Amino acid sequence: MNEFRTIYTAAYPEEDTYIYNLAFEDNLLVSSGSDGALRLWDSETLKMSSTALQAHKEISDVKISEKHIIMSCGNDGVVKLWDSRTLGACGEFKTGKKIALLSVSENADKTKISSGSVLSGQEAYIFLWDKRKLSLLFSYTESQNDDVTDVRFHPEKQHLLCSGSCDGLINIFDTRISDEDEAVIQVLNHQSSIHRADFIGSNTIFGLSHMETFSLYDIQDIEKDIDNENASTAYNFISLGDIRYKLNCNYVIDVIPHNTDDAAYLCCGTHNEKTSLWLVHSDGTIDQQAHIRLDNHNDALTRCLVFDEQRQVIYTGGEDGQIRGHRAIDNENKTPPTKKVSLFVVRCNTKDQEKNEKNKKTQVNYAEDLKQAFIPDVMFDFFDKKNITADDLYNESLKILNDMSSKTFTTYSIPQQKFSWFFNTLKHTISKFILIRVTSQQEDIEIGKYGKGSQIIRVSSMLKKAAELGNNDALYLLGDMHFYGNFSHPLNMYKAFLFYKELAERTGNATAQLNLGLFYAVGIVDEVPRDQAKALLYFVFSASQGNIRAEMILGYRYYLGIGAPQSCQTAAEYYKKVADKLMDYYDSGPPGGITLPRIPRKFADDKGGIYGEGASVVSSGAEYRKKKKLVGKIIRIEKKEMDNYIDYYSYIAEKGDVEAQLLLGKLFYLGTSRSQDYIGKKNGDPYDEKYGIGAAEAARYLGLMYFRGEGVVQNFRIAKIWFQRGINIGDAVCQNSMGMIYLKGYGDTNIDTKKATELFKAASDQGLSSAKVNLAKIYLAQKDYTKAYLLFELAWDKNPVEAAYYLATMSYNELSKESSCQRTVTYYKYVSERIGTVYSTLEEAEKAYENNNIHMTLIGSLIAAEQAKSYVSRYKKDYFPMSDQLSLIYYTRAAKQNNVDAMVRMGDYYLEGIGTKADPSKAIKCFMSAADTGISALAIWNLGWMYENGIGIQQDFLLAKRHYVNALLTSSEAWLPVTLSLIKLRIRSVYKSIVNGSTITTSNKLGQKENTSIITKSKNFIRKIQDSLRIDDIDESENVLELDYDDQEYYQSKDDFFETIVILLLCLFIAFMVIYMITFYTANITKIYYRQARLHAGLRRNTNTQYLHNE
Repeated sequence: MNEFRTIYTAAYPEEDTYIYNLAFEDNLLVSSGSDGALRLWDSETLKMSSTALQAHKEISDVKISEKHIIMSCGNDGVVKLWDSRTLGACGEFKTGKKIALLSVSENADKTKISSGSVLSGQEAYIFLWDKRKLSLLFSYTESQNDDVTDVRFHPEKQHLLCSGSCDGLINIFDTRISDEDEAVIQVLNHQSSIHRADFIGSNTIFGLSHMETFSLYDIQDIEKDIDNENASTAYNFISLGDIRYKLNCNYVIDVIPHNTDDAAYLCCGTHNEKTSLWLVHSDGTIDQQAHIRLDNHNDALTRCLVFDEQRQVIYTGGEDGQIRGHRAIDNENKTPPTKKVSLFVVRCNTKDQEKNEKNKKTQVNYAEDLKQAFIPDVMFDFFDKKNITADDLYNESLKILNDMSSKTFTTYSIPQQKFSWFFNTLKHTISKFILIRVTSQQEDIEIGKYGKGSQIIRVSSMLKKAAELGNNDALYLLGDMHFYGNFSHPLNMYKAFLFYKELAERTGNATAQLNLGLFYAVGIVDEVPRDQAKALLYFVFSASQGNIRAEMILGYRYYLGIGAPQSCQTAAEYYKKVADKLMDYYDSGPPGGITLPRIPRKFADDKGGIYGEGASVVSSGAEYRKKKKLVGKIIRIEKKEMDNYIDYYSYIAEKGDVEAQLLLGKLFYLGTSRSQDYIGKKNGDPYDEKYGIGAAEAARYLGLMYFRGEGVVQNFRIAKIWFQRGINIGDAVCQNSMGMIYLKGYGDTNIDTKKATELFKAASDQGLSSAKVNLAKIYLAQKDYTKAYLLFELAWDKNPVEAAYYLATMSYNELSKESSCQRTVTYYKYVSERIGTVYSTLEEAEKAYENNNIHMTLIGSLIAAEQAKSYVSRYKKDYFPMSDQLSLIYYTRAAKQNNVDAMVRMGDYYLEGIGTKADPSKAIKCFMSAADTGISALAIWNLGWMYENGIGIQQDFLLAKRHYVNALLTSSEAWLPVTLSLIKLRIRSVYKSIVNGSTITTSNKLGQKENTSIITKSKNFIRKIQDSLRIDDIDESENVLELDYDDQEYYQSKDDFFETIVILLLCLFIAFMVIYMITFYTANITKIYYRQARLHAGLRRNTNTQYLHNE
């Protein structure tokens, strides 16, 4: 160990000034501070120059360019050169943009300068200038999706540049090339926001994250792959993990490459003890002999450090505004020279990364990991206040978060901007290892007082300290920030688990226990393996406190026996608890119950379903075409021209068109005051019979608005007036609503059950399901269970929530002959899921999906899936550590809830052996179950394919043909694959007939008909001759063995070869036809769009209102 002693100390003249950066070369020492000025120091005495250079409002980086020349950059978007002799500026490199620069670097031959910027809008820049001409050469913008925190040139190869950014990527560029697609040589995935990245020697790059994780990357052969199109994109790297844990420190000050060896000094700081420098070699080993210790800056943080290895002097700058010089001293108790010791490194190759991840240690010390998780990411002056409490830290954090809440954040999402083919491919490859983090342009990136990075790091540090001091609210907030990525906080699922676990142990928080159950149920992180028993335990703890989501999960798990004994009765009890709570919530709204939110869409449906457009059930078949015909025009209006249509119908409504008035009123019925303006005009006063049914409909909506207080002040008297007008025309909704007024005595109305019953019967006779429910409730109160149950069943045909709830309640209490546990669970489950959309995570997942936030989409979908929602996400495990086995489990659960595409996907998994052993017989059962629904052409086609090839079932061409034809009858979208399959089947059938004498069918195999083909007879003739020759040549003892010899394998191999050639030719023909059809379709669809555009333009120019109306 080398001990260093402080020999110089100098302080800034201004108080409360932090020192951010130090640069040293050839006895020139330069510092930058929070005052935005550069200061020059005598390296021998630390005497400060009398003149301070006011460089930038905020300085982010300082470097020594060459003798007497200093480089600096800051928030003004300019790199400046300073002459230390004249103490004045001697050059500027402008970006042409108002954008903050975070780092600056110069290449080895001093001809190019590069700088990286913060994220501005959707782009972050890496600028390159010609130093000799002071001119901008070009910039790279597509390779990084967040702040470029560091740029560094190679120490020897002046054209190589590496950059690190907050999206977790380290890019290596060939700066001789301006085309960014071609300039990118390699992309290294650090998996965490980069703080520092630089070259160590000639063949290694290091990456240090803001979370203090450190990795080394071998780039020895990188330039050999530049011109090799087939070069591997894999790279070897060594991960040291969190340095604070490995080296027992609180933070990493900097990483300083060693001048003479492929090594670097890891400069680590502590809050109370000394600062340490550890020499880490490129192979991941630490040299104990080179360990250096030096004094801290009292209680202040050490912010920067430079090492004059020639003179063995280390200069440090701290938040106390002091610069200190440290020199090595003789130490009799030095540690004797030792061999290099491994620093618990994990050596990886990206090709084997997934395999290595599975072999991680299974014994995890949660207590020790939690202790490390509580270490603040940064330290600052707020921690130095005396008598500070946990509540003070928590409250200060909330203030900052409230200031940030008005800003837009997008966490760990894939950017929606368009890139070139190369970068799209590159990003797809990278996404297999990392969730790319993109922050919005409004995020406050502080370069000043709290260092580089987002303010959220400061908040996280304060919350960690508050949680460590005992504030449980801070602990809960930390868990959510790491779990969901709130406020653009970097994701760390394992730390989220640790915080939730600690919170659950401290307080028994129901939400924390629910999330712990999710961790164990899914196995989100490797440190927390799947354990269904523990998952069930935490779900039970959470449900015992009344957590609705936990109760729904337990209901589903007991119903299907997932990690628990299968018990329909226990499932019914849990679902009943949920349904009772949700019905109370439903009835707490206006008369008739709260307005339920729409059922969230299935994300896969946006892309045509799990299998894509035309192949999945949701995008093919007769039912799909029927729905598309009904809603297609509405969808197009909502997406393209809704505003134009509203303007048009508003115009003609003002002219007195009653149909337009009704249409607009219904459109605005979601609670706006405008609806009554239009609906009121429809009714008129006095009533005009010429409007007929339309007037009754308008009266209905006006009555409902006043009855429920939607868009207007609730007024039962006015509601009764409108309902009576609707009743006069025979409107069922008006009859039912008026019946509710008499039944409950709303307003000044006297309760009249008899009159209410008459009105309910009248509305029920017109088929109104809600009237049937109200009438059934009256019979139920009168204990006429038979009539009540019958009416509830009739109402259930249209799936009203109340009908399902009362059917479940009657079945649970055995008040009907049809009572059964299965029916009870079915009805309660429907109520829980339909009203439970208010509490479901699917709504949050849908919003995240619309914002392209993949992480939140998956988290919301996973929680909903545990609650038995059959919403199969289309995202693959590329974006989430979900195993194939877990994917199969969720597809199975969805299939059990009649998701047909999930049944087909199950069959694929069993057929290919994905997540389980290959089992064609189970695949057949899955395809048959899906095919039996009669709506999945893909499942029917799969059955035909398996019959054709004899996989999992006896080969039968006739049954194969039958299934192919049925697939086409089920969905016209299957025309092309079915036609091609039938052609191939015909060719195979003819070929088999020529070779075998008959087509392969089940009946052929059962009947064992003699093969009479010419080829077969020829084979038998030749075979007899060969057999006779062999028998003549061997003795009797060998004849027994040779009589079993069969040439069929030889002939079969020739048959297979010929069949392969035929199929290959057929595939080439199919490819030609597909390309031709695509070309033909594209050309024709372009003409159609052109004609529609011309027609649309002509309609918009036409000012004839009546003509437009007719159109």
